[in-house]
Amino acid sequence: MSTFRLCFVGLAHFVFDANATAAGVKACVLLPDTQDLLDSAHPVQLIFNRGQAVGGAVSGKIPLTRARVRFRFLRGGAKIVAEPMVGTPPPVVAMSSLVGAFANRNSMALSYPTSPPPGVAAQVLVAMGSWESPMLLARWRLRSDFVSGDQFIYAADAVSLVVENIERVEIVISSLDDGSDVPFVQPLKANGGEDIEVFAAATCTSRPTLDPNAIEVIRATREEEDKDFRAHYLFLDTGVELEILQASRRGVLPLPLGRQQRFLDVTGFGGGDNPLSCNCAPGGGVGTSLAHLADALAEL
Repeated sequence: MSTFRLCFVGLAHFVFDANATAAGVKACVLLPDTQDLLDSAHPVQLIFNRGQAVGGAVSGKIPLTRARVRFRFLRGGAKIVAEPMVGTPPPVVAMSSLVGAFANRNSMALSYPTSPPPGVAAQVLVAMGSWESPMLLARWRLRSDFVSGDQFIYAADAVSLVVENIERVEIVISSLDDGSDVPFVQPLKANGGEDIEVFAAATCTSRPTLDPNAIEVIRATREEEDKDFRAHYLFLDTGVELEILQASRRGVLPLPLGRQQRFLDVTGFGGGDNPLSCNCAPGGGVGTSLAHLADALAEL
């Protein structure tokens, strides 16, 4: 048996089911299409170890463009789609701490079976496992017209979903726009009981070249706004961003401020010359009903 670990790196937006004990989807992690929005590209992709691909794989990377990602797990010869989640949600930058009640207005990005808006590159559905975050948390300062005073929080710069005691996992990828498409399935199986690790990445392409065998932490000399965090506003319903700008005294979208920049080495998985930058803050933290996504699991 092995452990499956799905690590979300970069601009991942976490929406949790308000009923933590409900059957079905427990979280929907949204990954953004940042084309023409941010100064540097943030390609959205799954990165895995090609040596764990059942049937072989041409590449250890799967680009995610308008994709819905789900998982089937094999344990004891039986396929498992959903089980109760274990533990508590991960520490991410809560949108409600920045924009108050506006954070809950995100139903369009969670659409199923209708298509979500263009800003959604992928919906990743989580139906079982537990959350894990690194011991080193990034310190962020939240300054917003919608809350009183500055708030200081500690949030993970990478969050992992962990599923224990599995024989293999099947990554099932279907279109967000074509309900009749045939899903792409990539099975992964560990060799000799090692962990099965997958990275779901929406990370900067502009980054310094680092030692490919190291994880480095670079601290900026001064506190700066995380401008890439603007991508999280893509997941609010149409017109909500304008409402926030109109309601803000400064007429700006609140962004977290921080000084930490981390880089994570995944060169051994998907190939490539440089580590992934994971200095972008994961956000979301909204609790809402995800009951409508249960049918997406039933298709498995």
